[in-house]
Amino acid sequence: MRSARAPRAPEGVEEYARAAGPRLLRFARSLTLHDADAEDLLQDTLVRLVVHWRRVERSDDPDRYVRRMMVNRFVSGRRLASARTVTSDALVEASAPVASAGDGAVEARVLADGMLALLDPRSRAVLVLRYLEDQPDEVVADVVGISTGNVRVIAHRALTRLRPLLTADELVP
Repeated sequence: MRSARAPRAPEGVEEYARAAGPRLLRFARSLTLHDADAEDLLQDTLVRLVVHWRRVERSDDPDRYVRRMMVNRFVSGRRLASARTVTSDALVEASAPVASAGDGAVEARVLADGMLALLDPRSRAVLVLRYLEDQPDEVVADVVGISTGNVRVIAHRALTRLRPLLTADELVP
């Protein structure tokens, strides 16, 4: 009788996943705004990574390839219903002024998360890649699967939508 063995991942996948896992989880968290959804998105992406490893490995920039996989999965909304759901708490957080006491970085992140929750998944992906991940427009366009001009248009429209929610004290030059 044969023993059932789990199929082995292609060589290099585990090393890549171990090395890239923390930064990919941070990226997924920035997209989904929820820890559980970020973990689901990362896990789904890593499963797909095993299947498509040879293609990823041959690419010029494996991180960019994997981020594109994540963004495609996120934007498609499969199993990530909360990515498109705006809770009333997110609306309150986004419109409430940030208190001056405490850790400003944490408060700014809470405000950013609340505001990002107001956007559709593609707009959120563009802003996260462009501003939080500090990627140039060409990389954002490639990862999201749109033209460079569309990156600018989507970012402009998203920021125009979010700008009225900020008070003058919260605007950063």
